[in-house]
Amino acid sequence: MNNNQVAVITKNVTANDGRLDVGLLAVLLGKRKDNVIRKIENTFPKDALLKMRDDKHSQQPNGGFKRDKTLLLDKYQAVAVAAMYDPMISIGLLQALESALSGLNAVTNAATLGEAKAAAEVAMNNIKSYQGCGHLSSDERHTALKNLR
Repeated sequence: MNNNQVAVITKNVTANDGRLDVGLLAVLLGKRKDNVIRKIENTFPKDALLKMRDDKHSQQPNGGFKRDKTLLLDKYQAVAVAAMYDPMISIGLLQALESALSGLNAVTNAATLGEAKAAAEVAMNNIKSYQGCGHLSSDERHTALKNLR
């Protein structure tokens, strides 16, 4: 993982109250979202799946609505799923998620706007300094980043 991927993960986790969208995880793993969802459904118990589920509805041009089935994973679930595919990515994912959550908590707990800005700057510097998984080639990192855009 590189800094751009970590930044995308951070944005996704922040937007989803500390949980990672399975679609983004699938892109990071180089897998199709429906295949990752199927693997999760076959691995996790039903009660855990109900807590992960986050169905969204979007309006279509013809006036109808489309249901988008997705799952939101906490950091432990996301790392477990990533480990099923690639252990090195799961380590990088855990580090990125921890950086995102600690930065979010620091900004939330700040007493003043100045403290919040300082905490956000520290969190972003931690994310930017993250070196990622060295086992990925330059082409693999480029392809993963391209898929995130």
